Amino acid sequence: MQVPRRRKSIMPTESSCLNMIDAFADVSAHLEARIGQCVMSLDQVASLTVGSTIQLDRNAGDTLELRVGNVVMGLCEVVVIEDRLAVRIAELAL
Repeated sequence: MQVPRRRKSIMPTESSCLNMIDAFADVSAHLEARIGQCVMSLDQVASLTVGSTIQLDRNAGDTLELRVGNVVMGLCEVVVIEDRLAVRIAELAL
């Protein structure tokens, strides 16, 4: 009778994850803080003019999704630093 061999785990270990991160450390990534979205008909879009306002699906003061590509990597808050918009990380999913 043969004893079945144990399969190697395909789940990465912590050290292999760190090695993968190191391998891509110099790769640029596009980060975005998504403020919100809405659905509009094409007729509504066509009627937009300078000064039009568009109501989004989020409330003022809500945290924003911080995304790398199309993947949510955390939540952030909008802050102002020297008259520039910035974000403060509130939660990370990494």
